[in-house]
Amino acid sequence: MHGRETFALQKVQQAIVFMDRHLSDRLTLPLIAGQLKISPCHFAHEFKRATGVAPHQYLIQRRIERARHLLASSDLPIADIALAVGFANQSHFSALFHRVAGMTPQVYRAARHRPGPQDSDIRTGTPPLG
Repeated sequence: MHGRETFALQKVQQAIVFMDRHLSDRLTLPLIAGQLKISPCHFAHEFKRATGVAPHQYLIQRRIERARHLLASSDLPIADIALAVGFANQSHFSALFHRVAGMTPQVYRAARHRPGPQDSDIRTGTPPLG
C-alpha cells in the first residue's frame, strides 16, 4: 500500500470513529471533513472509495443500527430514541427506519423487544458503568 492510500484510509478510519462517537449530533460533510482537515469533496470521495457507501449513507446505517439496539433492549419512547440517534424528529426517523429495516420502529420493537435496564445510556444504548 502506498503512502497516499494509507493516509486516505487513516482519514476514513478517523471519520468513522468521529461519526460513531457523535451519532446523536447534527453531522454535516463539512463538519466531518473539517475534523480531518481535508476538503469535503475529497473526504466524500475517499470515504466512498474505502467503504463503498457515501458518508451520509454510512451515518444513516449506523443510526439505524443504534436505534435497533435501543428498540430491542429498552422501553424508551420511540421519539426519544429518534433524537438519541441523531434524527431531528420521530417522523423522519420512522420513515428512514421503515425504508432500511422494512418495518416501522413499533413493529420492530414488538418483534424483538427484550426488557432490559431502564437506565441504559440513551446515547450509546449501553448500561451505565459501575
